[in-house]
Amino acid sequence: MQDESSSPLLCDVLASASAGIISRCFTHPLDTAKARMQAPGNVMFKGPIDAIVKTFQHQGLRGLYGGFGAVIIGGTPGTVLYLTGYSYSRDKMTALVTGGDGRRQAAQQLTPGQEFAVHLSCGMLAEAVTCVIYVPVDVIKERL
Repeated sequence: MQDESSSPLLCDVLASASAGIISRCFTHPLDTAKARMQAPGNVMFKGPIDAIVKTFQHQGLRGLYGGFGAVIIGGTPGTVLYLTGYSYSRDKMTALVTGGDGRRQAAQQLTPGQEFAVHLSCGMLAEAVTCVIYVPVDVIKERL
């Protein structure tokens, strides 16, 4: 028999990982364009659209998605940590403020000001913790 408390965590982890991977499928070419435009001595590209078009013309999809595997391996844990950490801390902080269990019923007891404070503080906490993963990954990615 499966423990009910582990099921929401597993769902959060899988949904977070999926969301991170799917979003990177769409945004990786923009990140590639940004990196190419920031390269020292860049005179080839007039803007991000120009960088994407010229990269595709000269290198195809392989050029636009170069380094994608490393980004998925390095970035997915950060996305999971952020989204799961946000959800967990939001539930715990809501329970703390309302005296409830942190679930949807307790969240409905929050005033608009309390709800704003909970979301703001949980977002800042999740971002601060996640930077431990994202910053080193971004440094490595930019150096590749």
